Formats: sequence, structure tokens, C-alpha cells
Amino acid sequence: MRDYFGGYKVIDLPSGIQTAYGKSIIYKYFNPADAEIVDLCAAMESGLAEKRVDGAKIIEGVITYRDGDEILGNRVNISTTKYHTIQSFPFVYKEPDKLKEFRKNGNEIAIHAFYANQNSDIEWVLAGMRTINKPIHEFDSYQYFNDTRQRLHNAYQGYTNITYWFNVNDDKIVTEISDRTPLALRDGDIIYNRDVSYYEALKAEYYGHLVDSRLLTQDEFDIIINNAPRLQQTSVRFTWDSGELVKKQLQVRDVFEFEDV
Repeated sequence: MRDYFGGYKVIDLPSGIQTAYGKSIIYKYFNPADAEIVDLCAAMESGLAEKRVDGAKIIEGVITYRDGDEILGNRVNISTTKYHTIQSFPFVYKEPDKLKEFRKNGNEIAIHAFYANQNSDIEWVLAGMRTINKPIHEFDSYQYFNDTRQRLHNAYQGYTNITYWFNVNDDKIVTEISDRTPLALRDGDIIYNRDVSYYEALKAEYYGHLVDSRLLTQDEFDIIINNAPRLQQTSVRFTWDSGELVKKQLQVRDVFEFEDV
């Protein structure tokens, strides 16, 4: 049969150079020839089974990132799971120090995904946090981030789409801010005269707040808009090391490609 997968371009900011391409596929469609992915997910399923959890039911899919033919790593998406302890995920060898800090400070956390390197070792844990109308003091020293977050809260009635990547091996954190542009116009959009140009303007307004807070430069804003025409979903990842911003990356949901599955 034929089915689709999502494609993701990863673009460096501020250079505008594409550094990786991610291909996503739904878990049930894995090809046994993709031995690395199959083995990675089998190890995750085995670990979850120790906790009496059916991994096949909560693993939703994988995005494999490549630079040309070289595999950089795999993001394994799971059903959103409330976080209590890293022991719920035995395939992660230790709790990221920063995740532990957030947990001990009483933040409500849910796990969305894991990222494994070329050797299938889990390096990053992707989490969401319930932070509506609540300051995150752990980010007080992260220049411009809390200001950006507050601007988005104020502009969108307390709703922001920010997720957090915690590194297992060091204190790095990635804050990922997504625009959540719809993938296609829906009936309600037609009824209320919301066309493609409406969502293009909304995307520009959204990232304009990041320019106003100085988390993005105008040149970086232009790269985002130029690489995400029409209804292409985007997110910007900001990598922090001990509170210092060291990297920015744009991810664009580039295409839906079709293949035999």
C-alpha cells in the first residue's frame, strides 16, 4: 500500500544553511531492513515491559535525521506521558540533571519523545511543562528567553507552544518554540475567510515577538519566513549551555512524501 511520511528540513541560524533532513515514519510501518531503528525501538519496548507498559502502544513513530547518507540520530515519539521519575524509562541510563532540577522544583512535566545518537544511546529527553501564568525561575539567567515567553503568553492569552529538550550527559537545554501553523485549510477557515495569507501573516506576527525580545535577529526572522511559505509548520530550537545561548536551528515541516509501506 501507499502512505505518507513527513519530511523536515533543519536549517542553521543565522547562516541559513541546511544541516540535516529528517524523515518520519509511523511505528507500524517500520521496514525490518531499517535494523537500527527496529533494534532501538525493540530495546525501548523491552525496557517499558519491565514497567508493565506495552511499548508498542505508546511508541508512535520515529524521525530519522541524516546529513546526506550519514545518520545523525533518531527521534522516537511516544504518547504524551506524565513524568514522575526517569526509572519509568529504563532505557535512559540517567536522569538529565536539568530535568531533575525542574522536577524537584515542582514543575508539572510530561514526556513527548527521546533522541538517540548514531549508536542508539539516548542523548536527549523531550518534555513539555505546564507553565501557564507561572514564571519559570530556572530560566531567569537565560538571556531574553523569559521575556520572549512572557510576550507570547501576553499575546496569545497564556497559550504558547514551547517544549524543552534535556541532555542526558551535560547541562545543555534546548527550548523549542513552534508556530503550530495548520497543515491544511479546514472548513472553519473557509467559513471565516481565513486563507493562506492569513496564516502567513500570523506566522510573521508570531516570530515578530521573538525579534522584539531580541531572541531572534531580523536576518534570522527573514530566513524563517523565506523557508516556510504557505502552510509549512516551523519551530526554532535554541540550545543553551549553562545559561548561554550557543546555537539556533530552524526546523521546517517541508513536505509530505509518499512511498510503499
